[in-house]
Amino acid sequence: MASLIPRWLVARWGHETFPHEDHGLGNLTPIVDSPSDRRLDDEIFYEIADIMKMLGQCIGIANRVISEKTIKFLRERSIRRDPTPQWLSMSRAHPQGVTIEGNPQKGEMAAGTMSLEATLRHIYFEEITHLYNIQRLKKAQGLQIAVDLPKVGYWTLDDWDRSEPT
Repeated sequence: MASLIPRWLVARWGHETFPHEDHGLGNLTPIVDSPSDRRLDDEIFYEIADIMKMLGQCIGIANRVISEKTIKFLRERSIRRDPTPQWLSMSRAHPQGVTIEGNPQKGEMAAGTMSLEATLRHIYFEEITHLYNIQRLKKAQGLQIAVDLPKVGYWTLDDWDRSEPT
């Protein structure tokens, strides 16, 4: 969850969000290019306190982008991305800012774009979905859920796996 924000807002969008590389994270390699598959480098970030500190810094980066950039700025900038069947499903959660070229109904997806606004929404939806899955694990272990999650984002899509432990 901690590496998601800088992978999007610094590694992919840094030319727009932090053109002077003033994001404040220092060396990005253990954060965005970790050998630990889309998470912080396990060799560096193994203490919960260190992970939480980095998560806090990354949330600060997202807050900074939201507070410093205008809606117009966020909507006018987009990046290309490779469409996948999962991305086609996820795109349905976005009211705007995500495009898919080709004929997705036939499985023919040539390319796609995502605006910076949709990227921020994507980060939110991903984080909520991760929390939803953590709650499913807690339920499976017989642990109590402490927070009700907002019913938004990817986990609310009709084709999303919301199976519960029995």
